[in-house]
Amino acid sequence: SGELAAQPTEGLPPLAGEVARSAGEVMPPKEAEGSRPRTAKSFLVPKDEIVQNDYDLSINKYKQTEYKPIEYPPTSEILADLNVIEQEIQQGLKELEGMM
Repeated sequence: SGELAAQPTEGLPPLAGEVARSAGEVMPPKEAEGSRPRTAKSFLVPKDEIVQNDYDLSINKYKQTEYKPIEYPPTSEILADLNVIEQEIQQGLKELEGMM
């Protein structure tokens, strides 16, 4: 009934670029691929290294993980917050019981 405005293959490269940009990554030029750190989502591994690992392609053999320490509030502060929440819960239960 209606004609298609464009061929199905038209617009795919711009769409692929848009998906990459929306994911927060810009597609680098080919020469930059080898310079990505092992902590990136994707990176290149030299063939010699793959051979040394008996062609094991497990990502954990090659990817480096960065651990960032997480700081939590002191335990006493967490317990104080929990006590306040517990008091609010108890108050709410008392109000509900009063409605019955």
